[in-house]
Amino acid sequence: MTDLLVGFGLVALIAVLLFAATVRLVRSWPVRRICLVGFAVMLVLGWYLIWGCELSFWSRLLPLSNLVVIGNLVPLCCAVLAGLARVTSPGSPRRRAIPVLAILGLGLFATVKPMLGQPPPCGDLWSDGICFQSSTVTCTAASAATLLREHGISATEAEMAGLCLTRKGTGWKGLFRGLTLKTRGTEWTVSVRDFSFEQLRNEHGPLILDVGVPLGATVPAIYTTEYGWQPGILHSVIFFGFRDGDRVSIAEPTPGVGREEWSAEDLRILFRGRAYQLSKRR
Repeated sequence: MTDLLVGFGLVALIAVLLFAATVRLVRSWPVRRICLVGFAVMLVLGWYLIWGCELSFWSRLLPLSNLVVIGNLVPLCCAVLAGLARVTSPGSPRRRAIPVLAILGLGLFATVKPMLGQPPPCGDLWSDGICFQSSTVTCTAASAATLLREHGISATEAEMAGLCLTRKGTGWKGLFRGLTLKTRGTEWTVSVRDFSFEQLRNEHGPLILDVGVPLGATVPAIYTTEYGWQPGILHSVIFFGFRDGDRVSIAEPTPGVGREEWSAEDLRILFRGRAYQLSKRR
């Protein structure tokens, strides 16, 4: 947790400086200009919460294990908004402190949220080099253990669930953290990449893929009725590459499945456009 605590301290320091700078800068501004700045910050915050937080470029901009903390724009936006509230709120200093503390509290919660809770209990079940998930929320942790073993790095599902901050699932920044910590001091580095299906054809595994059926997507009924895919639920599998044109070698962490072949059409329907791989350091 040291990396997360360092990241938290850094974000807290930047937030304090942003708050103080905002108060000092806008103190003499007309209310209309301050409101326009607040509106702009809210737009940035909304963009980040809806789309921006899922962009893989954060892993290239800040390729650190505490990306889940330092790559979070919410506390920084809240620091600016709190500064604007400090200047524009009416009443006594005590009354003006109420919205300021509420906004800062929201930013604080957003910062520490990934660190709250405990990973689920995990087993350590392997077969044919594939780690099987021991709970409904540890497919990513199990896939991470398999990916690391494929590169000669020992790992277990329980270890990766802890490092990846698995709670009711595993966020992509949590997976990036776990892989980054496990490859520290090795010849491997972690890449988070976005692919189209056609680009994926030219890739050689192993890669961890995000797969699933999006909410509201029109897919053949067999995927939800017989194959068991739940719309809106992301899943992780290991991709080893295409075989014989339209067959795909996959490692499925669901217990009792393991190595299997998908059709190219299966992958085209289920692939959600993101892959995680280990590459040789330059």
